[in-house]
Amino acid sequence: MLLSLRHKNRCGCLSHLLCIFPEDLRISSPFLFDPKNLAWCPLPPMPCNPHEYGLCNFTSISLKLHIYVLGGSLFDTRSFPLDRPSPSSSFFYYNFVSSSWERLAPMLSPCGSFACAASPGADQIIVTGGGSRHTMFRAARSRICLVERYDVERDEWEALDGLPRF
Repeated sequence: MLLSLRHKNRCGCLSHLLCIFPEDLRISSPFLFDPKNLAWCPLPPMPCNPHEYGLCNFTSISLKLHIYVLGGSLFDTRSFPLDRPSPSSSFFYYNFVSSSWERLAPMLSPCGSFACAASPGADQIIVTGGGSRHTMFRAARSRICLVERYDVERDEWEALDGLPRF
């Protein structure tokens, strides 16, 4: 998964960085790539729960100078059957000042494969829809009509009117 991040460099000009998530974020580190300088920088792995693995179908988004990683599907060694992934409500952001991932308030509804948008002027993140097209997932061929809004200042999620059903 690729994520574009813009930041101001030393001369005050906007520069682009790409954040690349090669595999399960709890096992391998994401990388920042600076296309102007052709430079790579590894980020630390996200906090890990020893019972969870195989995170996929998550969404990443940038807002201001932060990288956010939301939801997804993962396997949990405490659930049965073991070969069925569970939706995740986890929510993290990368803090460039402390060079660490920090856990934020979890989403109201765990889900994966959803749409996500940032509203920079309002410091909010909107999450909508979700579900899975894969038969191995619990939400197989289902659609979730949720809409949630995250307020960065308050570290709080709010449910909004759901998507129309067709």
